[in-house]
Amino acid sequence: MRVLESIDDIASLGKEWERLRSDCGGGIFSSHHMVMEWLEAFHEMAEPRFLCMEREGALVAIAPFVLGRRRHMGLKVKTLYMAGWANQTLEYHDIGILHRSGEEDLVPLLEGLGKLDWNLLSLNGLTDSPFHHALIERAQSKWPDAQIERIPCPYLDIADQDDVTRLFGSRNRRTVRKLLRELSEAERLDSTILRSQEDMERAMLMYVELHRQRWSYRGGSIFQDARQRDFLVGMVKSVAERSEGRIYEMRIDGVLAAQALCLFDPGMARIYRISMNDELMDYSPGYLLFQHMLTDLKGEGIGKVDLGAGAEDFKYRLGAKDAYLLGLRLDRGSLKMASRLGKMPGLERVLRDTGLRDRFLGGVC
Repeated sequence: MRVLESIDDIASLGKEWERLRSDCGGGIFSSHHMVMEWLEAFHEMAEPRFLCMEREGALVAIAPFVLGRRRHMGLKVKTLYMAGWANQTLEYHDIGILHRSGEEDLVPLLEGLGKLDWNLLSLNGLTDSPFHHALIERAQSKWPDAQIERIPCPYLDIADQDDVTRLFGSRNRRTVRKLLRELSEAERLDSTILRSQEDMERAMLMYVELHRQRWSYRGGSIFQDARQRDFLVGMVKSVAERSEGRIYEMRIDGVLAAQALCLFDPGMARIYRISMNDELMDYSPGYLLFQHMLTDLKGEGIGKVDLGAGAEDFKYRLGAKDAYLLGLRLDRGSLKMASRLGKMPGLERVLRDTGLRDRFLGGVC
């Protein structure tokens, strides 16, 4: 087992990484180029601590951990995340630990995890697989206080749908069919699919601008941080270069009404980013876009559409079914003691007001 902390060292693993991903059926979010795009954009916020296990000179497992700092109980602590799912960054839907078939020995992995320098373990976005279930079970045996999280990641099953609007709730279905008929007859509706690097990059820059406008009065857009924009644009260019995705757009009266970035795994589409124009919400642009997009995907033989982490209402109004990602959370050392002290009635305030807490936890930061 070795720990890689250099982006250059991780970049050099490309061929071995992809052989391993192919062997264990890892999805697009765990591909080498997607992980590299994320690392290069956010390395200042999340330092690599990749655990790589080798047997007889061959790479047999990769645990893509990153170390960040976050606020917890008013203090900055060392937090170990999964690459692609770290605090205050654009997240991938799922990214797990890649392992070669037959390499289910979890002892070296857990020993390596335990030796890394962290106060808080926050591993989210683990695929719901037997390997990750076994990992979490062994982690709880090693650290009884470890907490398991189940994160909703709804999906649509379109395999047997001759008309995808049948999945929608009855009210939404009627609205979409009525709008499609009226807007199409008046030639006001225009649907496009973007595949080239240039077109997809342009569309994502428009997505960023719409997001900033939409969230300007709701606490601010995540894209106020240029790193988020640069990551998204760089990732889209990488996806377009490999023909691993496309962007669907819907215009009403020539004005952009809705967009969706769609990525592909075998037999599955993953909707990664969606935007809508607030000024056209009376036309239900999101539902119109999904009708267009799902119809196209169904025509290409796609049977499952992943809608991403989060249990937003609109996903279920589209007819989504529940699936889950797994998470593992644990604090240790001084942070664990502080958590216990903080739960004692009145003690947290005394420790804070007297300054004893900061002195006690001085080694954590």
